[in-house]
Order: sequence, then structure tokens, then C-alpha cells
Amino acid sequence: MKFFDRIAETNICRLILLAFATFNFSFTLPDRNELIYLTCKQNPSREMTIQWHSNHSQPSSVVFFRKKGDLDWRRTEGGSESLDSLDYLVHRTDLSELIPATEYEFFLEGSQWVHSFRTLPSQLSEKTVKIVIGGDVFLNARVFRKMNAVVSSYDPDLIILGGDIAYAEKFKKYSDIIGRWKDFFQIWNQTIRGSSGRLIPMVACPGNHDVNILHEPSRQQPFYTFFTSDKSLSYRSIDIGDYCSFFLLDSGHLHKVEAEQTLWLEQALYERQKVSFKHPVYHVAAYSCYYFHDKKNSASIRQHWCPLFEDYGVQIAFEHHSHAYKRTYPLLHGAIDPLGVIYVGDGCWGVPLRRTQERGYLEKRESINCFNVLSMNAEGERVSVISIDDQLIDTFFVPKR
Repeated sequence: MKFFDRIAETNICRLILLAFATFNFSFTLPDRNELIYLTCKQNPSREMTIQWHSNHSQPSSVVFFRKKGDLDWRRTEGGSESLDSLDYLVHRTDLSELIPATEYEFFLEGSQWVHSFRTLPSQLSEKTVKIVIGGDVFLNARVFRKMNAVVSSYDPDLIILGGDIAYAEKFKKYSDIIGRWKDFFQIWNQTIRGSSGRLIPMVACPGNHDVNILHEPSRQQPFYTFFTSDKSLSYRSIDIGDYCSFFLLDSGHLHKVEAEQTLWLEQALYERQKVSFKHPVYHVAAYSCYYFHDKKNSASIRQHWCPLFEDYGVQIAFEHHSHAYKRTYPLLHGAIDPLGVIYVGDGCWGVPLRRTQERGYLEKRESINCFNVLSMNAEGERVSVISIDDQLIDTFFVPKR
């Protein structure tokens, strides 16, 4: 036994073990330009975050960018995070002090592939700002691709994903989990494009299938790495100029609904009382069209969040998780009231559909794959619900208060 102990301590044995580990955890990726996507920290009118994936052989996180039409490129450098033992880097480079409603170009250091994006307007004037919102995204690849093509045709300024994004939790190996996310980002890069092929920024909140990877608390949750700059918080706000705020909430997956998150939500809503349009976006529905009304997380949201929505002038909240379409009547204290909150959902981007259930609070329900287009202008907001076949299945207007 001592003989084998001595062998294990030799440098040769360590090198063999290292080579074996590298072989087992190598990861073949497409060109890094095929895994580029855009997010933002807080204000997509004046900042943008460029993220992409690569192997360790391409460690640079340098980006060159310029306003479209300018001659000179500006250089900025971000950082990267390695995904445990895999040959896999996730890069993140932040661009700040951008001009609102302006198109920019950028390329990665060492590449000649030029990409573009457009910042959002900081004010509402004659232009209508369009935000696509949907959840339960990439389960069926065929449906996902088809829906993405329809989404792109509406040329949105921003996309918000309401959880259950890649359905990676079902895989048993960490490398397969990350591979599923890689597939999501690659298809997203191929199919979600705006006018002139520009990249469309996206932000997200977590769903139940995005977290608890392998139930190993020592591993970093991929959701944090792929979608947030803070490695400990899964909820945050996004402010578009001074006219719209989104509250990306965690409906009990990485953080509890109650306690700290609810306190944060109340403070965030209080600070934005003068913002015209305020929209919570989260995964599990308070008013589902499928699940039982007494589900724990749903009941907790109704107890802790819905009263805050009502107190601070929220008019539309976006929910998901149920794999169908629903729109509630305006609800105040759980009852139908014209001054209440309309809850829209219910998570049906790229998933098999469920049969909706008749509920007294539902004004409209339908089992169909669809997404929401939120259009904002100086008059108010219109929600248009678009099916996978590019048909308008519902629409309603909420005037600016």
C-alpha cells in the first residue's frame, strides 16, 4: 500500500490525472461570435453588457465599439468566469455612458466579425418603445425557433424572459447542463435579430427549472453567471429612462418571496412612484390559469407582493409557469375592480401547452404558444398578444395615469 501511496505523490501521476480530467471536461464550442448576447445592469438607454462564451484558449474579454457612422473605435475590457472544471469561459464586458436611441457597432478582440445593437430611448416622444415579454422558453427546439422568428419580426427594443429559460435542470451531468445552456444561447444568437441584423438585449428572472442544478450548493448557479452581475441576488430592477421600470423578481427559487425580497420590492416601488409605467415580471403566477390557487409560492406572492403592486400604482404584472395564455380582470384585494392590477401570462414561448382552467378572475384564457408585445408611448401602454403563427389573439390598452 505504501508503494502506491508514493506513486500517487509523484509529479508524473499528477500530470496523468490532470490530463485525464482535462479530457473528461473539455468542451467543444462554436465560434465565440455565435455565442454573443446582450444584457444590461440597470439602464439599457445608457449602458449595455456584451456577453459571450469561449474556451480557455480565447481568454480575452476586450471589446472595441463605436457609434455607428463614427470612424474611431473605443477599447474596453471586461472579465470572464470559468465554469468549474469545464473548458468554458463566460465573458462579460460592460459599456457605459452610451447615447440613448442610438445604434452602436462592436467586435471582439482578434475577430473581424462586427455586431450591432441599439440603445433604448430615454424619453417617450413620438416613438413607440416595444418590449417583448414571455417565459417558459426553450423546451421544444422546433417551437423555440419558430417563435423566435415571429418575435424578431416585431423588431423589439428589449426582450424580458420570465423564467424557465433553458430547462437545463433535467440533465444529470454538469457538462450536459452547461451544454443545454450553450444550445440556448447559440439558437438565440441565430434567430433573435432586430432590423439590419442587430442584436436585441435581453434580461431575465429565474424559474424553477433554471436553478438547483444537481442540488450541489458549492456550484455557482448558471443563472447568475449568464444573466446577472451580482452573484448573490436573483432579483433587480431595470429602469428605461424616467418613464418605465421593470422589477425582475424571484418567485421563490433562489430567494424567498417574503422577507428581504419583499422589503427590497417595497423600497424599489417607493423610489419609483413618479415613474409612469411600472411592471413586475416573475415566473410563478399569483393568478394561474392552470395550477391550483393554493400553491405555496402563488399564495405567498398574493400575500406579500400583490398589495404592494396595488399601493404603488402597478397596472400590469407579467406572470408565467402555466404553459398557456391568460389575462385576468383588473384585480384589487383579490376582487375585480377597474382600479386593480391586470395579470398577464402565462409562460408559453416554447413549451407543450396545458389545458386552461376556468377561474372567476380570468377574463381571457387560451391554450396557445404566444408572447406579449408591450408598446409604450406618451398616451399609455398597449399589450398585444401574438401567437406562434403571427396572429393577434388578444390586445388591450391601459392609459397613462
